[in-house]
Amino acid sequence: MFLAILFGFFAIIIIQSSAMAGNAKAIRFNQLLVSAQTVVNSHFDQKLISLTMSDGFMFKDYDVYFSDGDKIVFNSNGQWTGVECFSSRVPSFFIPKDINTYIEQHYPKNVIQKIEKDHGRTDVKLANGTGISFNGRFQVIDIDD
Repeated sequence: MFLAILFGFFAIIIIQSSAMAGNAKAIRFNQLLVSAQTVVNSHFDQKLISLTMSDGFMFKDYDVYFSDGDKIVFNSNGQWTGVECFSSRVPSFFIPKDINTYIEQHYPKNVIQKIEKDHGRTDVKLANGTGISFNGRFQVIDIDD
């Protein structure tokens, strides 16, 4: 009986989270936090084509899309959590020095095209498709070739 109630409770939470995750709405640039606006203006030259805000169960994300397909994601505090560049490399501003050094030493002919950070972990994807995960001390914890 207890397991059935517990299962039902978790099913309700999952359904509510899924329903709320699909609620992205278009916003204007001035609706981004000033810190996020500063990052966009300082590190991207492309034309801004779309901004969306997703208001989830326990989070709020802001996705900024550019004309060349590049994308940057901010959390509700205006801190970037992900950058994806299709036509070029991720700007060096977003790459921690230790990660950049590792990539230069082990993958000298590649560039980082995607970087995401979450809960002390940083994931990068190189132009050749290799994915590398780093812990909070920027030590490699996983490589997916």
